[in-house]
Amino acid sequence: MKLHFLSVLVFLIAGSTLLAQKGHKLEFNVEGLESKQAYFAVHYDGNQYIKDTMELSPKGSFIKQGEDKLPGGTYMVILPPDNSYFEVLVGSDEEQHFSMQTTTADAIGNMKVKNSKENELLYNYLHFLSAQRKKGETLSKGSEDASGAKLEQLNKKLDVIDDEVKVYQENLLKKNKGTLVAAIVSASQEPNIPPAAKDATEQERNLHNYIHYKAQYWDHVSFQDSRLIRSQLLKPRLERYLNKMTVQDPDSLTKEVDLLVGKAAGNEEMQKYLLIYTVNKYAQSKVVGMDAVYVHIVDNYYAKGKAPWTEEDQLKKMLKTAKELRPLLIGEKAPNIYISTMDGKKTSLYEIESPYTILYIWDPKCGHCNKAAPDMVKFAEDYKDKGVTMFSICAKDKSKEECMTSIEEKNLGGWLNHMALDNTELYYRLHYAIKSTPITYILDKDKMILSKRIGAKQLPEVMDLMIKIDQEKAAKKASGK
Repeated sequence: MKLHFLSVLVFLIAGSTLLAQKGHKLEFNVEGLESKQAYFAVHYDGNQYIKDTMELSPKGSFIKQGEDKLPGGTYMVILPPDNSYFEVLVGSDEEQHFSMQTTTADAIGNMKVKNSKENELLYNYLHFLSAQRKKGETLSKGSEDASGAKLEQLNKKLDVIDDEVKVYQENLLKKNKGTLVAAIVSASQEPNIPPAAKDATEQERNLHNYIHYKAQYWDHVSFQDSRLIRSQLLKPRLERYLNKMTVQDPDSLTKEVDLLVGKAAGNEEMQKYLLIYTVNKYAQSKVVGMDAVYVHIVDNYYAKGKAPWTEEDQLKKMLKTAKELRPLLIGEKAPNIYISTMDGKKTSLYEIESPYTILYIWDPKCGHCNKAAPDMVKFAEDYKDKGVTMFSICAKDKSKEECMTSIEEKNLGGWLNHMALDNTELYYRLHYAIKSTPITYILDKDKMILSKRIGAKQLPEVMDLMIKIDQEKAAKKASGK
């Protein structure tokens, strides 16, 4: 009888385990909520996306369930009508059946969790932080009118609070390796920067801090943990790193993109996220020259089959765009243009002998072109004695009368004005991938692209910088340095 009972018990345990592992079922009870609906959302790429609408059950709870496992990450229960929310962690495939109970009065403070170690850890941590914050606020308030020994004593107590938080975090990380809570806490830690030399100047100290901060920036972030994709912290850290901590030139940025993607080697989901994030970021960038980063990503990953999730039509568009952009990148020699002057004489861009050439493509019907015209005319007049030549193309192809009228109205007669008088001259549109106007390129004496797509009001500032750089280069060369 004992053996029979034991075998039945083992069977029941095994059966219940299999049942528990099937799909997901999350139950939420929110006391004080008058709405009969709540929303289940996920953090992704710095945004929140609603995944499901949960109806109030007869038991008075909201249930999110399904046959599939939820991907690990940080989710939210959003509560109408004010869209307040509390967070829900899904840390593993094994922990997808649990319940959480709280109140609208204090969703975090009154949270009770059942059958979820991840969420117990999370809310214990949040409760601790809340208590520490209250102690800190009380001390900070008391320090407003304090001075001398009393202020020093209060600051020491504040340091003790900070130390207690650090100890709590260290213990959490040590005892809960592999949990999502530990991954989030770890990724939230700031680098520990060693002190600079005592005799360092402020500039040297700032450089010291920057170098060490950047070197350690990713030390506590695991790019092998896909759960961080569905969290609040990954995208802001990426944005800060690429926007604030990396020199904003294509060479530096492409190096950092490769570094980040390399950190995720072996984790297809994380690499997919990083490649989609970076290729979209630099495809949409308004910063001059960032198209080189886009081309680099397409050439080195998408074109080489390292982004297998990309649909064929989308991949073709990306490869086409990269092909169009590649010869137009800063540092490349501008494609030559064979086109007619307004009196019908065939000419080319490369025939222009000038220290600098502004290639300006505009359209008489373009609102932005018309608005920019006075500033462009003034720029041309101010910089003609500084070695700047205007090579203008009226993009109203084969409409000579309309182009001439606009040139006269806008006082563009002092420029080298051109237009395509026949189909053989329309290739400039393909060479420069013209989709809108106006388009501006700054070219040097060899027709190398120095800068491009500069607004009319910013053009003098950029041109001054280019001239200054060339003057400094010439001075160094003359001095033999």
